[in-house]
Amino acid sequence: MKKSVIIAAVVALGIAAPAVTTTNEAEAAGNVAYKSCKELNAVHKYGVRSAADKKNAVKSQKDGKITYKSSNATVNANLYKLNSKLDSDKDGIACEK
Repeated sequence: MKKSVIIAAVVALGIAAPAVTTTNEAEAAGNVAYKSCKELNAVHKYGVRSAADKKNAVKSQKDGKITYKSSNATVNANLYKLNSKLDSDKDGIACEK
């Protein structure tokens, strides 16, 4: 009984440990302050948004009305905060395409 509990604990730790490491590496690699939208879009093709509910504000050239469209931008609040200076229209999405 004692042996099976130890084996179960080792297996559980072996499965959980790689997931924690991968998450930390992804967070460390992704939180970069880019100098331009060209650099940011090379990594995040559709830009970066602060929250999943943010919509892309699009101003009509015809009548000047603003409409909101869904976005495929990466959702990462920390990354957006580091690159908010690149959000020229202040809609919560930096470097949207």
